Amino acid sequence: MVQKEEDVTRVAIDSGDGKTEREPAGEVIPVQVIDSEMGHRQDRQGEDGAQRYLEQLQRLQAEFINYKRRVERERSDFAAQGRREVLTALLPVLDDFDSLLGYHTTADDSVAHGLRGVAEKLQQVLAREGLQRFGQVGDRFDPELHEAVATAACAPDQEGMVVEVWRPGYLVDGKVLRAAKVKVGRAEPNSQT
Repeated sequence: MVQKEEDVTRVAIDSGDGKTEREPAGEVIPVQVIDSEMGHRQDRQGEDGAQRYLEQLQRLQAEFINYKRRVERERSDFAAQGRREVLTALLPVLDDFDSLLGYHTTADDSVAHGLRGVAEKLQQVLAREGLQRFGQVGDRFDPELHEAVATAACAPDQEGMVVEVWRPGYLVDGKVLRAAKVKVGRAEPNSQT
């Protein structure tokens, strides 16, 4: 391929010893001059490519941050679920202590005193883990917290109130672990004959 003289530029040749010499007279090294418009086009393509890579990197970084958050949330949820399962497994033990202490009501009974001490320690440990007991006589009946297993006739002002607790309920982390089994007051309608 023959190149036109305007497309060829003469360059200085470095001899390697730091001195540059002009190229020998008979030898021509062709160097293509790039059209300035084509150079701008390649620069734009390079900038567009760099912008694409930057956007990809930003997307990957955001995905990684979301992944880390999701893993931390799942780890936290898993730990909370494990804690709830252990606490649920201990609820029958608390119920047994309540039953035993109901039979041993005398203050002088050393067995009752020992049982009361163990029950209180267990309740303190469980309270530190977030276990909260609920269900008291006089509470307003709440179907999300209480399980009504019976009703009892009562005065009109006591309607919808807990009149007896058969089994206490428990919350952990604001969620019902077990509903309280209660007897609820129900006012008798006035019979008119």
